[in-house]
Amino acid sequence: MGFSTSNAQPATANTRLPAAAWLMAGAVLLVYVALLVLNGRDPLEGDELRYRDDVLRMQTAGFIDSAHPRLYNGPGLPLVLYPFVINDAPDWVMRLHAPLSVAAAALFLFLAARQFMPQRWALGVAGICSFHPSLMHQGWHLMPEPLAHLFMSIFLWCVIHAVQSARWWSKWHWGAMLAYFVLTMVRTVWGPVMMVTLLLGPLFMILPTWRKPARTLLLVMSGVMVLCVPFLHYTYVKTGRPLLWTSLTGELAYWMTSAEDGENGHWYSDDMVFNDPVLNARHGPYLREVYQKPQLECDQLMLHEAFRRAKANPSATAYNYLCNWCRFFFGFPRSLEHERVSTLVLLFYNGLLLAALAMGIVIALLRKQTLPIVLGLLLLPTMIYLGSNTLLSTQPRYFLGIMPIVVLLTFTLLSKARWSALLERAAENPQPVTSVS
Repeated sequence: MGFSTSNAQPATANTRLPAAAWLMAGAVLLVYVALLVLNGRDPLEGDELRYRDDVLRMQTAGFIDSAHPRLYNGPGLPLVLYPFVINDAPDWVMRLHAPLSVAAAALFLFLAARQFMPQRWALGVAGICSFHPSLMHQGWHLMPEPLAHLFMSIFLWCVIHAVQSARWWSKWHWGAMLAYFVLTMVRTVWGPVMMVTLLLGPLFMILPTWRKPARTLLLVMSGVMVLCVPFLHYTYVKTGRPLLWTSLTGELAYWMTSAEDGENGHWYSDDMVFNDPVLNARHGPYLREVYQKPQLECDQLMLHEAFRRAKANPSATAYNYLCNWCRFFFGFPRSLEHERVSTLVLLFYNGLLLAALAMGIVIALLRKQTLPIVLGLLLLPTMIYLGSNTLLSTQPRYFLGIMPIVVLLTFTLLSKARWSALLERAAENPQPVTSVS
């Protein structure tokens, strides 16, 4: 299996959407609006309250309060919610951004996939992504995943065209740069991913056939870095820490290294800890002590405690790390909890997806297929994202960040296989049946 290096525009490189794509996006919107109608009357809870509170704080102390600086998330979603919160819009109205984002993302995913495969396969890419179980769970909540899913889809559509473009800079470069910037402001984990990509990306420049496509990706990421400078300057002024993307690293590292009896690195909120007798006995005294500190100091203390525990018990930390990979894709194991029905759904959905990806890779290797070089380039930020999310305590919804790229790669591989020839060969050479006397 190799990567094709031609940068010519394919025959399908247009922005027109057929009726089938619009119908599919309409179906996606109806499904998610139905989920919102059925569940959206519930009051805001958990992280939803934090995003609303971010807007309220913007009106007085700014996005980061100088007196109590903390950085749990980027300003992307709070800025979207700002006009609704200040006008006291109902909760369901604020949540409406999620169904609209998922439906719009389906159209952009179709356009991106259409560059590499027939229409029916491109519809499959958009459908598989749109109805992913984790996305359907988040798709009616006041959470960043639907909005991040939309801008990841826009980024894929634009960066594919940018790599194919014969110009060193075009409207597609602008689109990819702006989409990734917004994605970073919604989910700040993509900021460190961008920085590491800028560090490792020049290695692709060594290969002559990869030089121009790699330059395109590096130009886009460099532009994103420039756009992020005001945000990073703001966080530095408010916190005194350079290149600060989040102040939750210590908490996630603390739970990642938690190896008490029955624990395996699964994350718990403070409410969960204080309301559970077992967790409260193990972690309550320490957490109550550090939570009295300023948030940035608390983050540092928990990070030091995580390093201490990892050094004291490296085998348990390694085990938690392996569990983290399983949690990232399938949502289990969960410390001190029985597994949920949602775990079986994720195991089935993501299991089939990963199995299809493996099958596509095997077929591509056997047939010595070539793939668009842009997919090879996108594997770099994908693997960086995967590595950064599995180093700390993770959750299955984080898989949504790279899910469109995984699905796009899987369907590109499978769509290039000659299925009719494979089926005919299987029919002509049936497996012999051995009788047992």
